[in-house]
Amino acid sequence: MDKKITDLIINWQKRNIQGIFCKNKEAAAAKILEIIPKSDSVGLSGSVTLNTLDILNKLEARGNKVFNQYQVGISRGESLEIRRQGTLADYYFDKC
Repeated sequence: MDKKITDLIINWQKRNIQGIFCKNKEAAAAKILEIIPKSDSVGLSGSVTLNTLDILNKLEARGNKVFNQYQVGISRGESLEIRRQGTLADYYFDKC
């Protein structure tokens, strides 16, 4: 593992944040699916990384409740309500 990545993970640990290194996007998606139980809900803020991993579709396909305020065809009011619900989810993906 690259020294910059190791240093970043160490610095996160000092702030009580767990960092996990994955060698590619497939490994990253698999790790997320391993960590989040099928019965738990997931909220999110916007993230190109999540889109690249297609993780929201993978979570929904296996039965997780995903609070996705970016769904096509919903109103602004619906988006705001979903966003509010997402902040109360078991897991929350912040921008990355």
